[in-house]
Parts: sequence; C-alpha cells; structure tokens
Amino acid sequence: MPENKLDPKIARQFLDALFQSHLINNRGFIEVRGKGQEEKRMAFNRFYPSIDRLLEDMPHWDPNRNYWFGVALRKDGNGGKKKDCGVLTALFCDVDYGEAGHRKVNKWKNREEALEAIQQFPLPPSILIHSGGGFQVYWLLREPVRFKGGEDAN
Repeated sequence: MPENKLDPKIARQFLDALFQSHLINNRGFIEVRGKGQEEKRMAFNRFYPSIDRLLEDMPHWDPNRNYWFGVALRKDGNGGKKKDCGVLTALFCDVDYGEAGHRKVNKWKNREEALEAIQQFPLPPSILIHSGGGFQVYWLLREPVRFKGGEDAN
C-alpha cells in the first residue's frame, strides 16, 4: 500500500468544518479508528478532545493502516456506539464504485457513474472527498443535532 502524505493544513480545514464550531463552546471527543489490510479487528481506536491533539498525534500513526473517524462527537473517550454519541455535526454517505478493494458489488461501475449519482442528488454536498475506491460525501448541518441523552455532551 503506498504511503499517503496528509497535508496538515487541509486536514485542519476539514476537521474545523466538521467539529470546530461545536468544540469551541462544548465538550466532546473525536473518535478515530484504524485497521490494516491484514487485520481482522480495529487495531487503532483513539478519542481526541480537540482538533489540535488529533493533528499532533496524526504523524505518529502507521501509514499502512486505513483510518476512519466518526462524524458524531462522542460524549467521552469510552466508546463509539450510538449511546456514546453526543451530537451529530454532519450527515455522511460513502459512495463506492467498482470491485477492487470492496467486499460487495457496488451499484456504480466507475468513478464517473458514482460522481454523476452524487451530482444528481437535490442537495449538493458541503464536502466531497475521493477516497480511491469511492467518495466520502458530507453535508454540514447548520446546528449540531443532539442524540437522545446527548445533553451529557455539554
């Protein structure tokens, strides 16, 4: 797997768009999980109380692992299930295409078909990221949505 170089400036812009407005006045944690190609379970699971802490730690992550983060801020650093979520700051959709690297057959055969489907959606995405085998599509919410019981996130 080739090593991807992450631009810290772009990473900061992305994370700020998703989380900064809520983290300024409230408590919450960004959950990040990671797994290598040969690993059956998530070998990496961390919770960051700020974007700064996440960005400081990121250069130390194993470059041969894939990483995911939750779009819902967690109430604390103890879990990533729905009951652990405090607020949702964006809606997210994963639009994969092709067969390479996927466990199931995707609806779209190639990048162009997947991108056309995204462009036909009535609401244009706030953020669109090409992940190599698909797109990560984000719609930022004007106001974060609290999960039931999420009042503990403050």
